[in-house]
Amino acid sequence: AAAARLALGTILLRIAGNDETRRALEAARTGCVQAQDRRGEILARSVLAIVAGKEGRLTEAIRSADAALADARAIGDRWAEGNVRSQRLILYNWADETEAVEADIEPTLAALRESGNRQVLMTTLTNLAIVASEALDLERGEAYIVEAEGLSRRVGSQVASATIDRARGQLEQMRGDFDLARKSYLTALEKV
Repeated sequence: AAAARLALGTILLRIAGNDETRRALEAARTGCVQAQDRRGEILARSVLAIVAGKEGRLTEAIRSADAALADARAIGDRWAEGNVRSQRLILYNWADETEAVEADIEPTLAALRESGNRQVLMTTLTNLAIVASEALDLERGEAYIVEAEGLSRRVGSQVASATIDRARGQLEQMRGDFDLARKSYLTALEKV
């Protein structure tokens, strides 16, 4: 039940209000504690940090993500560590902490690659490609997109593939190739 609530809370994060999401995630966290599911508890706390961040409580959210990361590292769970680090990058980005984002990119990617968590790795690479494009670090953005495209073929999600096309569109737009950018954006739209 706790695992189902955690999955539900992750979905609600994208489609529902913060209160409903928080209730589901708190129930998941409590259930994971009772079931002695340390990974589930850590992941629930990490997603709760994202909820706090969405509400503008970024300092609290980052502290919560830091605590979840410390717990994931303490139990040696690279899967949980990669997830928490990925979400912490989002929080750092929202807080405009560019130095913290930059410092945590490689440890995040290393944890995700080692964990085998392809979906989160692909999403993180796509997000990083957009950040790199916005910073006009186009070579780096290209490298992230190429790696994400390789993962996309294994994951097989049309929505995930569309996000890669969107990132590719932004990269091409920053390069000044509006025809390729348009093609990528249209391809993304066809997939969703």
